[in-house]
Amino acid sequence: MGAAGKPYSIGFIDANWPCHCGLAVGRADIGPGPPNSDALVRRRSRVRFPPVALPFHVPGGGIDCEVNGKAAFIYPPNTPMSDNMYSKSAILIALIIAATGVTAGVSTVLTIGDGTGDHGSEKMPAFSSYHELSSFFDEASGSSYNYWGATGGMDSGMQKEAASGSPDYSRTNVQVEGIDEADIVKTDGEYVYSASYDSIAIIRAYPPSAMALVAEIGIDELKEEANDTLKHPDASYIDMSIAGLYVLPGELVVIANVYFWSNYYYGGEYATFAADSAVSMGARSSQQTLILIYDITVIEIPTILKSFSISGYSVTSRMLGGVIYSVSQQYVWKDELGDYEMPEKSDGGDVTAVPLSEIHYDPDTEDAGYYLNILAVDTGDFKSKSKSIVAGWASTIYMSPGSLYLTIVKYPFSEVIVFSGAAARQASEDNRPTTTIYRVDVDELSMRVSAKGDVKGLLLNQFSMDEKDGYLRLASYSGDWQDRRNAVYVLNSNLTTIGSIQDIAVNETIQSSRFVGDTLYMVTFRQVDPLFVIDLSVPEAPVILGELTVPGFSTYLHPVDDDHILGIGSEGSSTKISLFDVSDPTQPKEDSKYLIGNYSYSAASWEHKAVLFDAEKELLVIPVSSYDYESWNTASGFFVFEISVDSGISLRGTISHNGTSYYWYGNDRALYIGDYLYTVSGSTVKVNLISDLSEVGELRYREEPYYDVVYGLAIGAAAE
Repeated sequence: MGAAGKPYSIGFIDANWPCHCGLAVGRADIGPGPPNSDALVRRRSRVRFPPVALPFHVPGGGIDCEVNGKAAFIYPPNTPMSDNMYSKSAILIALIIAATGVTAGVSTVLTIGDGTGDHGSEKMPAFSSYHELSSFFDEASGSSYNYWGATGGMDSGMQKEAASGSPDYSRTNVQVEGIDEADIVKTDGEYVYSASYDSIAIIRAYPPSAMALVAEIGIDELKEEANDTLKHPDASYIDMSIAGLYVLPGELVVIANVYFWSNYYYGGEYATFAADSAVSMGARSSQQTLILIYDITVIEIPTILKSFSISGYSVTSRMLGGVIYSVSQQYVWKDELGDYEMPEKSDGGDVTAVPLSEIHYDPDTEDAGYYLNILAVDTGDFKSKSKSIVAGWASTIYMSPGSLYLTIVKYPFSEVIVFSGAAARQASEDNRPTTTIYRVDVDELSMRVSAKGDVKGLLLNQFSMDEKDGYLRLASYSGDWQDRRNAVYVLNSNLTTIGSIQDIAVNETIQSSRFVGDTLYMVTFRQVDPLFVIDLSVPEAPVILGELTVPGFSTYLHPVDDDHILGIGSEGSSTKISLFDVSDPTQPKEDSKYLIGNYSYSAASWEHKAVLFDAEKELLVIPVSSYDYESWNTASGFFVFEISVDSGISLRGTISHNGTSYYWYGNDRALYIGDYLYTVSGSTVKVNLISDLSEVGELRYREEPYYDVVYGLAIGAAAE
C-alpha cells in the first residue's frame, strides 16, 4: 500500500504476452477488432493492495517481482516510469496475490483524474484548454496512446422513388425509413454506381438496351483528390479504400478511408525510405475519412465539387435530409515531441485542428484511448460541422430521425476468483461487460451531446437498438458459452433504464433482433432457433408474449406485413429462408422455409444491404455462394424468391454470376428499375425481366484483376 493509501502503478517489461497472474486473467479489447478478444492492453492501470505482507522483494521503495517468468515492477505513488520502461510497458488489469493469507481485500482502482471533481448534471463537458486535454489523457487509466516507434417500416429497407414519367426503382435496404446508409452499389433509377477497391464505375442501366459504362473514377484520381484535400506534407505513401457511396440529384458522394504512411521522425529530420517499404517498421501511418462530392449533371465527366475530411477511419455513416453524418474513430497518439495529437478536419481548404470546444469527454470513462469524430456535411450548401468525443472503442452505431447513438463497450477488468456456487455466479455477474450509450441530438448541422446511459452486456449490431416515442430499446448479450445471458432494456430520454427483461434464453446467443413498432422479434441459438416475440408497448414493463423453437437460426429479420416476419440465416450447412406468422404473438409459427444446397452461404446473412425485398412485388433476391464437395466446384449467383403470405416461399429462379469476380469484390447487390431486375457483381451487371427472369442484357464493366474463382452453377435446393 502506498502512502496515504494511494495506489501503486504496475508495469511489465515485456509488452507482448497476455496477463495471467495467479487466478486472475486480464481481459480487454484493443479495437477496432471484434469485442471479447483476450488481449494485452497497452496502458497504465492501478491496483490497490491490502495492508499485508507482500510476497515480493521491495528494493528502494519499488516492488520487483516475477509473474509467469516475466519481470515486473510495482512503482510507489508519484514515481514515474523511465521512458524505456514506459514505452514497453503493458498493464496488469486484474491481479490476485495467490499466496497463503493473501486472498482478501484486493480491489482494482480505475480512476479518471483525482476523483475530487463534481461534474454535476453536465454529462459530456468539452475541453477548455490543451492543458486540460493533456492532463485528462495523462490520468486516464484506459488511454491507448503511445509514442510512435514504441511497442505498442414494412418496406423501410427498400424505399422507392420515382420522378414523373420515370420508372420506380429500389433503394438500399436500410434500418430506418428515411435515413440512408452508404453502400458499394447505388442507383438513381437510370444509372448504377458500383464501387470496388480501386475505382467507381458509373453505368447507364436504364433502359437496358442502352446499358453501357459511361464513366469511371479511378484510384489515382481519388488519391490526387485526397492529397489536395488533406495536404499531408510528410506523407511518403498513400493508400485508399472506398467505404461507400451516396447518390443525390446531380451529385455522387464518395466516403473513403485514406491511409498516409509518413517518414519516421528522428532528431528533427525525416528519414527517407522507398514507398514500397513504407509499411515496414519505422513508418508511421495516419488515417483520415474523406468525403468527396462529385457533380454528375454531366454524367460522362464527374467533376469534384467539394471535399471534406476528418481524422480517423470510417466506422459508419448516415444521410438524413441531404446531410451526411460520418462517424470516424481515431487512436489517441502522443507524438515524438510528447504532445497529444488532436483530431483534424478540412472543408477543402486548410487542414485545421478540431476546436477544443468541439471535443467532449466522459469524466467517468475508464478507457480514453480514442476520439470518436462526427463530421456533418450539408450536401446542398457544402457547409460542415464536427463534434468529437473522447471514449473507448466504438462498437455499434444507430441513428433515429433526431439522434445519433454511439455505443462504447467497457469491461470491468476487476479481479476474477475461481470458486463455486453463489459466489461464482456473483463474480460472473460482476465481470460482465457494460455498454455505454452516448446520444447526440442532430438537427441538420447542429449536434449536441445530450445524454449518457449504460446497460449490461454487448450489442450484436445496429438492429439491436431502436428508438420509439422518446424511448431507446436495446437487446444485449453477455457471458461466455458456459454462462451466456441475454436481456432487453428500455431507456427513457435521459438514457436511464426504466424497464428490462433479464436472463432470456440462458446459455443461448442472440443471432438477430428486429424492432417493429411496439414489438421486438429476437432470435437466439445454441442447438435450435427460438424466436421470441416481446411486447414493448408498456416501456416500464416489457414482457415476452410468445416463443417458437425451430431448427437452425435467422441472422437477419425483415418485416413483411403486420403479421409476418422474414428470416434469413442457416440450418446445418445450408442457407435458410423462413417466413414466420406472428399474427398471434403468443403462438408464433414458421409458415414456410427454404433451404439452399448442402453447403451454401449468403452475404445477406450478415449484411442487410445485400437484401432486396419488396412486399408489393412479393420479391426477395439474395446473393448465394455454394460449394460442391464432389466436384470441387464453387458457384455464385443470386436466388430469386416469391414471398407470399398466402402460399409461402417459392424459388422463382437463379441468376448465375459464375466466371466473374463476385467472390473477390463482394459487390453482391440486386436492385430493380421498373420491370427489370439488375444483379451486380464485381465486374458484371446482368438484367432480367422481373416477371419471368428471362435474360435481357449483360455488361462486363470492369476487367478481372484476379483469376476466375467460380465455375458451373451447381447449387441444389430443397423447399418445404
